[in-house]
Amino acid sequence: MSASAPLGEAVITIVDPAIGLCGHMPIDDRMVTNIAFGAENGRDVWITAAGTGRLLRSRSPRPGLPLAFVA
Repeated sequence: MSASAPLGEAVITIVDPAIGLCGHMPIDDRMVTNIAFGAENGRDVWITAAGTGRLLRSRSPRPGLPLAFVA
């Protein structure tokens, strides 16, 4: 959670390794346990929201990094 988020609101902080902090994605669950990127362009975001027991899907303005190890 970002320190700049209003009290009671949770966000996912988006960081680009090349430029640093580049944004926030609001989320209505304060207990995110995993984030995974997918699809051909790497912009589909799957979020495990453990506080509410949901699996959320969203779009990211930037693609996730490629996997470091591929079997």
